[in-house]
Amino acid sequence: MQCRRSGYRVEVLQVQLQKAKENVTAELFITYQRTELGLMQTKFIITFIAKLQTYNKINGAIRRHFGKQMNKETKLRIHNITAKAALKFESEAWVLKTREEQRLEAAQMKFLRHLLRITKLDKETNQCIREKTRAQNIVKEIKQWQEKWLQHVQRMDTNRIPKQALQYNPKGA
Repeated sequence: MQCRRSGYRVEVLQVQLQKAKENVTAELFITYQRTELGLMQTKFIITFIAKLQTYNKINGAIRRHFGKQMNKETKLRIHNITAKAALKFESEAWVLKTREEQRLEAAQMKFLRHLLRITKLDKETNQCIREKTRAQNIVKEIKQWQEKWLQHVQRMDTNRIPKQALQYNPKGA
C-alpha cells in the first residue's frame, strides 16, 4: 500500500503459512519518503483470543511507531490493511457470542478513540466516532465477510471440499 499524499509505503514482504502450527507470519516493511522506518513482524494464530490480541498488538504498533508524524487517514488505512486483515483471516466459520462481539467492538473503538485523540471522558458515542472516521462496525464487517464466503461456497462445484463440508449431514444417532 502506498499513500501518495503522505509518502508512506507498506509492503508485505513475506507471508508464510504453516499448517502444522496453524499460524501465519507476516512481515510488513514500512517506509516514509524512501526512508526505512522498520520491519514489523506479526504472527496470526487461529484462535479468537489470540486474534484479538494480535489485532490489539498491531494497533498498538501503529500508535507507537507513527504517533503524531502521520495523519489520521494514513493510520486508518494502515489499520485497515494490517489489523483488520489479521482479524478477518480465517474468520469465515466463527460463531461470535455477544461477549466476543463486545470485545471486538471495544478493541476497535480503543484504536479509533486514540486516533482521534478522544477520551472516554469526552462522552462521544461510538456511532459518532465511527462517522468521524468513516469506519464500519467491525462485527458487521466480519458478518458481511462470512456471508460473502457462504455465497462463494454455495457457487462452488459439488465436488469441492468446502461445499461438501457445508452440505455434510452426519448419519446415525
